[in-house]
Amino acid sequence: MAQESSMERVGKRLLGDPAPACQAGYEGSLAGGAVTILPGQTLCLKLELRGESVLPVSVVSVANPEDTLILKFWQEPGTDEMFLSLHNPLSTFLRYQAYMLRPGQQEREYTSSCPVLSKRIGVEQWPHLVSEITLSGFTSLPESKALSCQ
Repeated sequence: MAQESSMERVGKRLLGDPAPACQAGYEGSLAGGAVTILPGQTLCLKLELRGESVLPVSVVSVANPEDTLILKFWQEPGTDEMFLSLHNPLSTFLRYQAYMLRPGQQEREYTSSCPVLSKRIGVEQWPHLVSEITLSGFTSLPESKALSCQ
């Protein structure tokens, strides 16, 4: 029997767990429409739709299932693997751009990301340590649009 990958184990665990609770005190994580999250943090962003643009307007301490994007970033215990989960509250798919900062580096580098399905959880994975992730350029995609990771 084939051994499960870390992504499969994490995915199964996330499907069985309730959405993570918002952490307070990270209001400074959002600036100019971009949010930066560090390992161990769970951030909740109130979203506003303006056409195809999705604007994170504030970091909140309590999630509203209708308009709050929940982000959780962690290192899987016993590994160098990093995971980011995104709980999409929207009735449309959510696309975003992601930049990571690796330990000891000064500049962020682009990292691919996949759209998060409507009312679903998206999970991104990196096989190496990441110091922080910055997400920006949030847009709404209709379900009829072809999906591709970029």
